[in-house]
Amino acid sequence: FVASVYNAASSAGNIVGPLLFNSKDAPTYHPGLRDCLAIFIALVVVVALQWVNLIWLNKRQEKKRVANGKPAKMVDHSMEKHYHDFAEDNKTAGMVGEVEQVERTEHGGLEMQEGIGENAFLDLTDRQNDEFVYIY
Repeated sequence: FVASVYNAASSAGNIVGPLLFNSKDAPTYHPGLRDCLAIFIALVVVVALQWVNLIWLNKRQEKKRVANGKPAKMVDHSMEKHYHDFAEDNKTAGMVGEVEQVERTEHGGLEMQEGIGENAFLDLTDRQNDEFVYIY
């Protein structure tokens, strides 16, 4: 979806762009430059609105987590390249009492009790998964 919107916007820009600059405005092309500046300002406004939207969505996710008995703040390392120990990260984030304990299985492996991380591999959307954190 995002790729198709990007492609459509790029094509629209290729159509509108040459119409902004008229030969009668040469050599300074002030009206065209003014219009381009307005388009860039609109872009900055849209980016700022998306940033505010992501902050609002994260706050809404925090309320869902608290309602489900989980800590409001979660440390998200999903986009990083190096390994982070889940329990250690949440202890340092001040969630010592909130983090579910890790227990050993019969085969010696580690298994999380139900709670934080239980939705990690389920096929849930970002709105269904209360542990989802939007990054910005």
